[in-house]
Amino acid sequence: MEISPIRPKPLPPSGRTQLSESRDTEALQRSREAERRVAEAQREAEVQLEHVRQANSQQLEDEASRGEHAIATEKNKGYETLKNLQRAQQAELAKAKREGEADLARVQTHYRTAVTTAEHQGRQELDQSRRTLAQQTEYEKKANQLNLEEIRKQNAAQFSQSKELGDQKAQELIESTRASHERLQQLSSEANERAEQSFVTRFQEKTAEQNSILEDIRERAGGRIKEIRQDTAAKLAAYSTRQKDPFYRMIDLGATLEDQGDHYVLKATIPGHEQKHVSVSIKGDHIVLSGYRRNEEKLELSPGRSKGTATYQSYHESFPLESPVEARQLSRAFDGDELVVKVPKKSYSTTYKPHQAKKIERARVESPQFPENLPVAKKEGRSSSEDEEPRTSRKTIGSRTLG
Repeated sequence: MEISPIRPKPLPPSGRTQLSESRDTEALQRSREAERRVAEAQREAEVQLEHVRQANSQQLEDEASRGEHAIATEKNKGYETLKNLQRAQQAELAKAKREGEADLARVQTHYRTAVTTAEHQGRQELDQSRRTLAQQTEYEKKANQLNLEEIRKQNAAQFSQSKELGDQKAQELIESTRASHERLQQLSSEANERAEQSFVTRFQEKTAEQNSILEDIRERAGGRIKEIRQDTAAKLAAYSTRQKDPFYRMIDLGATLEDQGDHYVLKATIPGHEQKHVSVSIKGDHIVLSGYRRNEEKLELSPGRSKGTATYQSYHESFPLESPVEARQLSRAFDGDELVVKVPKKSYSTTYKPHQAKKIERARVESPQFPENLPVAKKEGRSSSEDEEPRTSRKTIGSRTLG
């Protein structure tokens, strides 16, 4: 803390005298002396304050060192107490282990003695049982041999009697069977003659009936073939005209599938405005590329009059996969208008058999199938009910559905 010196106010120049000047000089000297003493007192106070700070710092360090020493002493005492407890516990465990081993040895000795005694008694009882069983077996064997000899003698006598009776009955049965066979042979010959005459008659009747039916079938088949030819010609004409329409033409995406060792790469050309409608999936042992396109147009001809059209096409294309693939790791990307699909193969080696179309064998010739909305040729000489042909299921040609 600094104390500002007290300075006397100067007298006006007009009232100054020699005495006042000496007094001013003396007062100035006293003020300077007072300033010096104040400065010295201030320096001494600062020195004493520094000494007090150092003494406090030293005292704090001493207290901290004494506290750390006391903590270390308590830790050592705790470690020593813990070691003593561990040694006491180990001594108790060793004592309990020795007592348990002694008890176990006594139990094992008692058990071995008991087992030895039981084995000895069991062997004696087993020997006694074997001797008793051998005696009983020998006695029963002799008794069974005597009974067997008696039964053999009785069976021999009964067999002789049965053989004599059997020979007599066999001779009687042979004579009876011979007479019955002669009668049956005579009756069978008569029945065969009657059946042959009846068969010839029925065969001639059935032959005539079948010839009539075949002639009727030939006439009906000729008329049906003529109708099918007319209908087929009309449908082919309509179908060839329809194929010239761009809407019904097959969509070619230029898709190719390449096997690049550990993965397959499918590439196809997809215009930018159709890329969001394209999907690729794995179905069984095939990779399927599918999508659709839609177009709507509307034209205002005049106020209140307009016309419009909407077209929709779906397409798909599939490729067989000769090896199993990881369907969940399928990835696709677009490089301009080119779609690139990558499918990794599975790690284990399992070879799929290439897709083979099933052979369809037909026992009869059928008329070709056409879309339902094609015009049908009129059939002459048939009623309206006969003109109605059964509806056929929709046929898929390539990647588009007709009908």
